[in-house]
Formats: sequence, structure tokens, C-alpha cells
Amino acid sequence: MLLDVLRGVAILGTLATNVWIFTHPGGEYGVLSDTTAIATLSGNPVETAFRFLANGKFLALLTILFGVGLAIQYHSAQRRGERWPGRYRWRAGLLRLWAAVCTGLTVGASLWLRRFQHGPLEALQRSLLTRRRTVAELG
Repeated sequence: MLLDVLRGVAILGTLATNVWIFTHPGGEYGVLSDTTAIATLSGNPVETAFRFLANGKFLALLTILFGVGLAIQYHSAQRRGERWPGRYRWRAGLLRLWAAVCTGLTVGASLWLRRFQHGPLEALQRSLLTRRRTVAELG
């Protein structure tokens, strides 16, 4: 039970430390190419401290907990007198299949969305982001 709670914390922490990447208008590439976004971190000490304390820690926790889960399964199989990995190979195969399907869907959706990046939607996005309108102009 505690292991599952810690895994949940690690997954949510990984999401929380990486979700800001997807909020940039340029996507993942925009974060890497926009040097002003990195420079503004020095002006916000709270955000800088949070990123320093959190980045990479939750992913490392998730990795360690994966190893702990395998060790628990190994010792459980030893107590029952079964061979290791036993049923684990079947579960690992299903997990690999699931990961391949999810990766394929993610890449497919990313490629499908990038079709629209250089079309009229990008021009609309660029015009909305670069031109600031006042309330009088909108009204």
C-alpha cells in the first residue's frame, strides 16, 4: 500500500515538474530555443528553488520504486518456491506492448498536430500573441 502511494507521488511529481514544458506556445522546441524563458528564472527565486529541489528527484524516486517492486516480486517467488521471473515475463511483455501502443499514439498525435503548425492556425496564433489589443480596440 505504501509503495503504491509513493509511486503515485512520484508520478504526480514528475508531471508537476515537467508540465511547464507543454505550456510554452512553441511546444517542447520553444522551451529549448527560447533563451528569455531561461533568463527569467533568475528573477524568480521561488521558482528557481522549486526547480532545483524537484527536477529529476521524482523520476529517480519512480525508478527506485520500480526496483523495490521487482525485489518484492522476487522474494515472494522465492518464498513460494517458484522460478523467477515466472509470471513476470508475461506481464513485462504486456507492459512493453502497452508502451509501444502509447508511444505510437503519442507520436501519431504529435505528427498529426504538427500538420497544422505551418498553416492558418499558426498565423492566427502568431497574430494573437504578438499584437496586444486594448479593451477599447476589442469593445
